[in-house]
Amino acid sequence: MTEEEFFKFQAKNLLHDFQTFKAEFLDESEVEQFTKRNSKLFSDDLFMYFDLDEAETLSLMQSQHITAQIAGFRKWNDLLKADSNDKKLAKLVYENTNSSDDVEQWKWYYGYANLAILDSASRLLVAQNYFKNRRKPDITTRFVPDIIEGPEAERALKREMKNMFGNQLKLDSEVKCIHCGQTFLCREMKMVRPVPNKFDNRPMAMCKNYPDCDGSIIDLLEPEEYVFE
Repeated sequence: MTEEEFFKFQAKNLLHDFQTFKAEFLDESEVEQFTKRNSKLFSDDLFMYFDLDEAETLSLMQSQHITAQIAGFRKWNDLLKADSNDKKLAKLVYENTNSSDDVEQWKWYYGYANLAILDSASRLLVAQNYFKNRRKPDITTRFVPDIIEGPEAERALKREMKNMFGNQLKLDSEVKCIHCGQTFLCREMKMVRPVPNKFDNRPMAMCKNYPDCDGSIIDLLEPEEYVFE
């Protein structure tokens, strides 16, 4: 089965399951039983994520559109026009998406890793690495464990802090990592050298406890902000 045939099959499964759901399982107590059916959409919260809990009807075109979105494409025609590598990538995304969190996480990572500017073969390789390591530290999948020290690290850290916080925080400002919960000074962050590539060679600011903690500069808060109700 080709990737295109795979997605056509998934879209038809979704349409069939939706129609069956509306016909047979109107009682909310039956929804859990229904998640055992064919289509991926009827798992976790994807059904509600695409507002199908309130939909009265679903066409094949709409089913195809949702299938494409689960696979990381904006619309069905974009998926069909994609080259072979991007279709393989789409299948990989689809097979690894089981919740709305997965959908949003992939969207974020796609932008964060600048995948749009890579060629399709490189995009596929990055995605394979991402999904292989997703249950491990997600944000470090672009980086090797090579920690920069000295003046180079301080210059890179100042640049990262400027990009992230503007002038709000200084090197001696205290922050707290939401992953490990530790409080430390900004200057104690570790700068990690990226995998060499022609697009982005900027070091990444990681938690003081990297690699034991996978927190990065985007996971740091000023201590008074770190409050949970």
